[in-house]
Amino acid sequence: MRRTSICLLATVALSAFSTPLQAATLRVMNDASSPPSVSTVKIVYTGEVNQEKIAALASALDEINLKYKFAHDIYLYISSPGGEVDSGNVGYQAIRSSVVPVTTINLSEVISAATMLYCAGQKRLVLDDTSFLLHAPTSWIEGEVAENRIVNHQEISVRYRTELKTIYRSCTNLSDERIDKITYSEDTHLVADVEKALSIGLATGTARNVVPADATWYIYDGPPKG
Repeated sequence: MRRTSICLLATVALSAFSTPLQAATLRVMNDASSPPSVSTVKIVYTGEVNQEKIAALASALDEINLKYKFAHDIYLYISSPGGEVDSGNVGYQAIRSSVVPVTTINLSEVISAATMLYCAGQKRLVLDDTSFLLHAPTSWIEGEVAENRIVNHQEISVRYRTELKTIYRSCTNLSDERIDKITYSEDTHLVADVEKALSIGLATGTARNVVPADATWYIYDGPPKG
């Protein structure tokens, strides 16, 4: 049997062969609150970036935009080891499409595909002692692989790199050459602490703490499927 590595999926801390996790969502709000009284909303997103979690995030954003038209801010706190590039791109589009402005905040670590969510914020803040990792999309294929499948994966890898480069150009002041290197090889990844994130424009400001909100959604990893 042969093992072939193909760049495809932006994920670092999660095994490429782990059992997919379900999304779990918890909403917390004052029972006495009426839609007109809700002015500040927050979403706390932790764990993997995958289809289920991004669907939950998009659903929360839609609910907030439909119900809480007087809200002036959505604070999206992110702590994630990354996940699927496609899901990250869907989340990026959903966040950018929100009528209520979204501010993204690094709660602990924003890694890999999670940086796509972070970059979608109109404002992008960092808490103390938080970090980022920008790197090339990676994946693995095991066993005998037909040549057409390898070519197909290579084409998908190019598409993913293009998506990441477009997003990083929109939310950093890095040169095209640097972004190209970051998204091409793991050897040229970029790790950023608070100071570095501010200097490259990835973060636009700092936050002292987690803000209080009239309504809060928690989106986190549920039990494995199956």
